[in-house]
Amino acid sequence: MIRVHNLPLNAWVAVSGGVDSMAVLDFLTNGKSRIDGAIYINHGTEFSNEAEKLVEEFCAKKSIKLDKHKIAQDSEAKWRFQRRWIYGKYSSVITAHHLDDVAEWWIMTSLRGQPRLIPWVSGNVHHPFLASRKEAFREWAKQKGVPFLDDPTNSGSSNDRAKIRAIMPSLLDVYPGIHQTLFGKLHAVLSE
Repeated sequence: MIRVHNLPLNAWVAVSGGVDSMAVLDFLTNGKSRIDGAIYINHGTEFSNEAEKLVEEFCAKKSIKLDKHKIAQDSEAKWRFQRRWIYGKYSSVITAHHLDDVAEWWIMTSLRGQPRLIPWVSGNVHHPFLASRKEAFREWAKQKGVPFLDDPTNSGSSNDRAKIRAIMPSLLDVYPGIHQTLFGKLHAVLSE
């Protein structure tokens, strides 16, 4: 089940072509909310070109306004900086970050000595799906026939995030309640 908290009105949805953001875009355009449109950022890779076509076709089919941007950087850190700069051009942006992302980020930042949660809101960027698990987006896409692509950089060992994702099954064997624990921490922040 997709859970939503603090959903902003009249926001733009950041879409990558992956299952999370495509499911969120479909979810929000199926009578659940009013959005201004979708934002697609092409990172100059072969996958980005393929994903851009998928997003264009989906938005055209659903009559969703699409703003496209292109960045040409050579690292995840530089891409993240450029994405933030692009999002800053909009009054409000929704991302599809979810509870599995929260766990990965918390583990990665813990290993660096400063454990942090993904915030519900960061400037004009909203993360209203943090209480949802990734599986909820996969299930939504399957039930609704939402097209998506799997980004090859999300698996393997191409970046730190992918490396953490690869060890998550082993970590869940040791502590299967991590998502529930982090959901409790997120809920506490939301209640403050």
